[in-house]
Amino acid sequence: MLEGVRVFTEGYWYLKKEHEDIIDLFEKNSAVLAINGLHFSFRITGFLICNNNPVVIFPKNFVTCETCFKTDASILLRTLLRYRMEKIHPEDESAFLNGNESNSNGRIISAIMLLNDYQNYGFLKRVEKIKTTRSNGNIDWNATINKTIPIINHNRPIYVEPIIKKTAYNANHIVIQIHKAVISECAELWGWITGFSGVSVSFSMPCSAEDAVRILTKELTITYANREINVLRNMIAYLKCKIGKNTQEHIEMLATPYFYYTWEYICSHVFENQYGVWSSILPQPAWKETSGKYNISQRPDILFAHRDCFYILDAKYYDYNKSLPGWQDAVKQLFYQYTIENSKAPPTVRALSSVNYLYNAFILPENTETEIKYLGYVEVDNVSGLNKIHAFAMNTRTAMEAYAGGLKSKLKFEVIERLKAL
Repeated sequence: MLEGVRVFTEGYWYLKKEHEDIIDLFEKNSAVLAINGLHFSFRITGFLICNNNPVVIFPKNFVTCETCFKTDASILLRTLLRYRMEKIHPEDESAFLNGNESNSNGRIISAIMLLNDYQNYGFLKRVEKIKTTRSNGNIDWNATINKTIPIINHNRPIYVEPIIKKTAYNANHIVIQIHKAVISECAELWGWITGFSGVSVSFSMPCSAEDAVRILTKELTITYANREINVLRNMIAYLKCKIGKNTQEHIEMLATPYFYYTWEYICSHVFENQYGVWSSILPQPAWKETSGKYNISQRPDILFAHRDCFYILDAKYYDYNKSLPGWQDAVKQLFYQYTIENSKAPPTVRALSSVNYLYNAFILPENTETEIKYLGYVEVDNVSGLNKIHAFAMNTRTAMEAYAGGLKSKLKFEVIERLKAL
């Protein structure tokens, strides 16, 4: 796809002998790789750094191509950057998204932050006060009188070369040199994914990474501008990760082993989930005549109302060509709808008083160019009171882009219109 960048798809099998460095790094990490004889596959979706080269792992069944690869990788990166900020993650997933003792993603996340900052503001600047006799500007009279010899003309001193006070940018300041070197390296690693085209000359690090961290940490104590504080912190994070990157135990990745959770958040955004508004009307099963009252919580993925319709949606990251939601998935959706429709609780009755239609649907990923595809429905034959659960495939790329950018999506209304037409 792109020189120096390796591209994989989660769940797809590859030959071990063609990627021996990856095998060496992750062979004992079963959370990252599945190994079967001569082949291996990734169990994660996201980004790695291996031998100082980027590795991109797309979600299961996601289809990219030569012309759209950069865009797709950028969408995936922005999706994961937003997803890692969501409130709740399992502990093992958090290690992939936020790092732990053996995994750090500073050279990925910090690099992106630094490149974005550079594209907006350029290199850091350090201004120094200098004194010169070879420039125009404000005269430093104290220095001029004390350090220069005037010419006497008509009993008056004339200072032919007055000392001028001025400020100048110091391009050789050690912090500036470090910033230039870090940006150069970040651009080489991740410039392709951010559309970066700012640095045409490669800058070398003026000192070791360890010394650079010490210098930047000291600089941070005397810096008060928010932009510079963020840049210094990101450079420190980036360099700290670089210091340990050559150890066998050190892993650099931004990824998730549970992209189906990501898909739930993506769908929740696309359909403007109103779960927080409607969750209080959900009837909840509860144990009776026991030592205490124990509720069995109902938790649909997505609830929302639009005009006189109410929608119960379930996000499922399945390849519909190979499998569809099964018994447990269907039974839960049917029960959600049945209990909501038949609840006699006054709050539920009042909340749904203006609702004339209630729709139930699965939302699966679509990995062709189709935006919305109707897949069919599931129902229980010869049983009254249980409605259909429809199934739609939604364009993964379009949905991810909306989620990554926090954008309103037309996909929601396409599903609404398709349901109304059924």
